[in-house]
Amino acid sequence: MDTRIKELVEFVKEKYGLTRYKLARYELHRSVNFLYETEYGLDMEWFPEGAEELEDGSNPDGTIVIDLDIGRRQVRHFICVGEDAAGGPRLTDTDPDGIARWLEEETGLIRGQQFELESFEEGKARFRGIVHGVPVSPAAVMTVEWNDAAVLKLFTKDGYFPSPNEVEKEEFQLDRERLADVAMQQVKMIDMPDDEQKKTRPLYGIEEVYVMNDLSATLPVNWREGPPLVELDELLTWQEPLNRKYENEKLQWDEQLTPDQAFAGEASPDAARLTEAEIEKCKNVVIDFLRSIYPQDSGNWRLMQLWRKRGKVRAILSEPSEEDRYFEKRLAIMLDGADFRVLTHGDNYPFVEEREQYNRPGLTVSKQQAFEKLRPHLTVKPYYRYDDGQKKFRLCGMLDCDYFVDAVTGELFHANEL
Repeated sequence: MDTRIKELVEFVKEKYGLTRYKLARYELHRSVNFLYETEYGLDMEWFPEGAEELEDGSNPDGTIVIDLDIGRRQVRHFICVGEDAAGGPRLTDTDPDGIARWLEEETGLIRGQQFELESFEEGKARFRGIVHGVPVSPAAVMTVEWNDAAVLKLFTKDGYFPSPNEVEKEEFQLDRERLADVAMQQVKMIDMPDDEQKKTRPLYGIEEVYVMNDLSATLPVNWREGPPLVELDELLTWQEPLNRKYENEKLQWDEQLTPDQAFAGEASPDAARLTEAEIEKCKNVVIDFLRSIYPQDSGNWRLMQLWRKRGKVRAILSEPSEEDRYFEKRLAIMLDGADFRVLTHGDNYPFVEEREQYNRPGLTVSKQQAFEKLRPHLTVKPYYRYDDGQKKFRLCGMLDCDYFVDAVTGELFHANEL
């Protein structure tokens, strides 16, 4: 074992009092956050004394799994497997204030400035990241769970918690009326499938979006972790087919990382932004692929997104459509992250084509009529959302709606009724 890793193992063992546990396995890993920073972690699996791996390869009851952020020397995940949580530390106070104080000590974050209580129930508390009293996006979340003896069962810290001096404070100015025009543009139709009756139910709903506090721009809601997507939405066309064969390669996702890489903080290949030249190269490679595999489909595909993933580049394509459907034809192409050649591809054709045979009733409700029914139920909530274009957090309003309108009957109903 590398001496630097051994020192971290001893640090964790002492911190959580794991004297009756043995380190069974450990592994280095890395990820890239939305700031394009490479974060290295040390995963450790601690078995109770005398316990061994089960025959099926799973961990024995009472195993403690810990993920340590190497750069910050902070635990991000602490999980006790099974019902036996006797090996974790005991929490002094398990009321909301007591758990918040423990988190301050554990993370160095400040309650009321960087996080606040989101929900609390017996044995579980969830906190969310805030700045200037407003939630942040991408989401930052901490969860703590404990047993009846106040022994820690689970602790997770995910996301980025900015400090107030990183974010310019603004006064929130948005409401439903100011965003009415934006909301009208966000009305989309989706076809909800009914697999039992082999038919679809067309519905109108609001596609959620972030709107800048000054109404200068909108930003998409992206639930994906990691660096921002490269949003393109470009129609792909060509003049001639191409006779080239493509065979799917077996993808290798595991990274063999060394301690030197981890402790030096070596940047992951995924931390490199795609340049304009690389984006153009990806687009040309995708077009050549389509010319070979779908030669008659010029103008039938849009290149929607590109993003790096474990040393590769993922390209997502969809077919152009005037309507938003619950299921649409999609094509995913995985490119090599260095030379951008096609490695593998896959589509959802069989799944979508089966549902295209479903009966769809005629529409009787217009988009404008649906909007008037949805309008009273619009919600606008403030968020400090990170804007990759400006490289800073901006105050935005998240426009959303929990209701839908049936495009045939005009019925208004809550999403929970779907």
